[in-house]
Amino acid sequence: MKNGELKILILTLALIGAGCSKSSSSSVDSSATVPLYVPSPLTQSGTGTTGPTLPAGSNTVALTLDSNAALIAYVGGAHPLYSPTNFKVTVDMTNDGTSRYYGTVGFAYTDNGNVYQGTFSTGSGINPYLDQSDSNNLQQYAYNVWFKSGVKTVFSAFAQDLWGGLVLVVDNADGTNTGDGLSSGTLSGSIWFRNFGPSPAPQGPLRNCWYIEAGPYDCRSNPVMTKGSIYPTDTYTKLGTFTGLPTSAAFH
Repeated sequence: MKNGELKILILTLALIGAGCSKSSSSSVDSSATVPLYVPSPLTQSGTGTTGPTLPAGSNTVALTLDSNAALIAYVGGAHPLYSPTNFKVTVDMTNDGTSRYYGTVGFAYTDNGNVYQGTFSTGSGINPYLDQSDSNNLQQYAYNVWFKSGVKTVFSAFAQDLWGGLVLVVDNADGTNTGDGLSSGTLSGSIWFRNFGPSPAPQGPLRNCWYIEAGPYDCRSNPVMTKGSIYPTDTYTKLGTFTGLPTSAAFH
């Protein structure tokens, strides 16, 4: 090989080496957000759907997250988590005239440019007849009542979406007591969740999960059903707490 050709070959190899080195280093973006959690392909889908905007209104307040671990468990592998913020809870409950409440509880947050919203419903109808069922003809929302815990008037309620159960707890009411709740002031409390287990079949339409006594769609909690205590610590995980929820906006 001639001396000139050798120099050209060495120069060419050097340029190729420099190009490969640059390409390799630029493939890792040091400014990229490191995920808090990335679900495995085998992880069961959890709860939450994407939406365009966060909810807003007088019945929506900030939720203080209990822990990152609680949020990861709540999401249940439905999507990655990066740096979630703006946690919100929305309460919309209506008295049916018998001091039982039906409606919805929403939980939302933003993460990596997306809004994730879950809306949990109590149901608003009557349980249809099922053979040998103790819950025939009960309201779907029969457990959702105000009750006394010591000297305090408190509230707990079941709700659910397609992926799991949720319990709304109001453990402090600042206002004027009207017997089954409050007509003024603000409320403080917490929300708790319990994801459904894996199942080859969807939940049936005849019963809400708190009336199901076994299997992946059972979301019962003894404290909520008996009102023996405030918090559903027997079967639920605490997601977060809230304060300053206007009573008149959340309970109708």
